[in-house]
Amino acid sequence: MIWGGEGMRRTVLFTALLLMLSLTACRGQENASESSVSPAAVTGSTEATEAAEKVTEAQDYRKAAIGTWQISNDDENGLLIIAGENEAYIRVAINANHDFIFDADRNFVSKGRTFTKEDYSFEDGVFSVSYNDKCIVEMKKTDGIDDIFGEFHLTGGQYLDLYAKSNEEGGYNFDLYKIDLVIKENDTTVWASSSLKGFELRPDKQVHLGENGEAQESPYRVEGDKMYITTSEGNERELTRIG
Repeated sequence: MIWGGEGMRRTVLFTALLLMLSLTACRGQENASESSVSPAAVTGSTEATEAAEKVTEAQDYRKAAIGTWQISNDDENGLLIIAGENEAYIRVAINANHDFIFDADRNFVSKGRTFTKEDYSFEDGVFSVSYNDKCIVEMKKTDGIDDIFGEFHLTGGQYLDLYAKSNEEGGYNFDLYKIDLVIKENDTTVWASSSLKGFELRPDKQVHLGENGEAQESPYRVEGDKMYITTSEGNERELTRIG
């Protein structure tokens, strides 16, 4: 196997973006004390509560939240894809140059080894390369361009096995059918996806299951092409709509 533990670093980056949205809900204020209150105060409190409920009802961001949102985390980028009220994904871009690249001559280069065009297969949009009689990478073109540079979908090989192993042994949630690659000269980017388990889109909160299996709530609001999600520390993360 060409890749060792170093190749698993991608899971750390992926988890970092997952944690961006693993936000705990804000705790409600403690109940008021049982001290006596004047009728006027009770009436005023009731009116304030009704007004607050009307405001809350008006702040239903569900329709506006459905779509694709750009996440930024230092120099790593990813997407939050909200497909429906019970379906959402995190999709993250990972620089995979440490795993493999294609050079200017379209040689496949990985861990100091170079495989020329005679060493790999690229026919009918399907690329595959083997080492010691074991498939390293198998991927299929998705952009319709008959060139090794461009967009691919990962379909097999030891490289796909890395993600499967991460799911089994590392407790990750990679969707093995939604791993794509963008290949440029001396540059490889992997787009990996993970569904948010137990996702629920509420009028002003997003809910999903955390690593401990407990439901976690993230207050949010949508203003135009921006979405703001509140962290457990009370800070807001800004996301930008791109689709």
